[in-house]
Amino acid sequence: MVGLSRAPRRLTERQRQLAGDLITEHGDDLWNLALVIGGSRQAAEDLLASALIRALPHLDRVTAPPPIYLRTVMLNLRTTEWQRRKGITISPYAALPEWNTGRDEATTVALRTDVSQALAGLAPRQRAVVVLRYLEDRPISEVAQILGCSEATVRSQAHRGLAQLRSAPWLARQADDETTRSAP
Repeated sequence: MVGLSRAPRRLTERQRQLAGDLITEHGDDLWNLALVIGGSRQAAEDLLASALIRALPHLDRVTAPPPIYLRTVMLNLRTTEWQRRKGITISPYAALPEWNTGRDEATTVALRTDVSQALAGLAPRQRAVVVLRYLEDRPISEVAQILGCSEATVRSQAHRGLAQLRSAPWLARQADDETTRSAP
């Protein structure tokens, strides 16, 4: 993760303190978001570093809580990159946040790859909504605040994104495997 030694020198002591507290308290969550929307470890490092450099000078003046502001900056940076580079390919091997499913490692890796491929197929706004709403388990109002849109937009993007994920062949195959395994 990016250390504060790389931060611009024009930061005040208060801004440095806010940044240190932000990284200490929310660093893992911010890293997981960067990893999911970045698509790879390298892209996540670049995204988080760029977001920190852009956000740090403004942390003491923003009205939103600093973690939400930094998430907004990361999502805006990534959306801008998507808009600049239409057709960007995202590595399907990006690590998603860990969870214990009781499955063997090979099944977990296959599921992670399938989810990454499905997320990569979503439009940028839909992907951001699905990641924030379901992977980070954030309420609709907070997702709307982070993305700077209405709650209705979040709900509609989540609905469309989930519909597209449900129709993804690799996730449908995974669901079929689950029902076959649980059937007597």
